[in-house]
Amino acid sequence: MVNSLITSHVSGARLRRGERVELAGKAWDSGAGIEAVEVSADGGQSWRDATLQRDLGRFAWREFRFDLDTSRPGPLNVAVRARSRSGAKQPDKLTPNPSGYHDNIVQTVSLEVA
Repeated sequence: MVNSLITSHVSGARLRRGERVELAGKAWDSGAGIEAVEVSADGGQSWRDATLQRDLGRFAWREFRFDLDTSRPGPLNVAVRARSRSGAKQPDKLTPNPSGYHDNIVQTVSLEVA
């Protein structure tokens, strides 16, 4: 199982147009290690690689960072997804699980540039 989480912003946050805004978060998996984290700022239409921070070991969170484009006013529908060194990827759709555990779908936040 591979997962990632945005830790720097929550849905509804307002960003100032033209200011540097860094999205940050953490990614982890079941021990193979995180190979990449991708970020989409257009609701999943296109994806770009985030910058991974230092690898702290097999079972440690891997921090990532990504500069958001705030040059235009309007909504930013941001999504993040991770990929492990074993090739496992975060799913786009939730796999039903009676216990409710392993909710590792791609996380999204809705931001507003004003």
